[in-house]
Amino acid sequence: MDLAEVIYCFHRCVRGHGDELPEKFTLLEDAAGPALLTRMEIEKHYVRMSDRVIFGLLSVAVLSPQNTLQSV
Repeated sequence: MDLAEVIYCFHRCVRGHGDELPEKFTLLEDAAGPALLTRMEIEKHYVRMSDRVIFGLLSVAVLSPQNTLQSV
């Protein structure tokens, strides 16, 4: 599984449907911490990803030219 699959499967499919992340996938609270600190930790059976990924995904979706005619 690569990073794109992790983001898609667990932050779009799971969170997008209102479910909680599985215990082996957690978010690191980097957005509330010092500037320029974005972490990702991978261990056997565990993935911890910066919560700043959420802001990146939102900005890509909102600013993408393909989505200019979309409304929410």
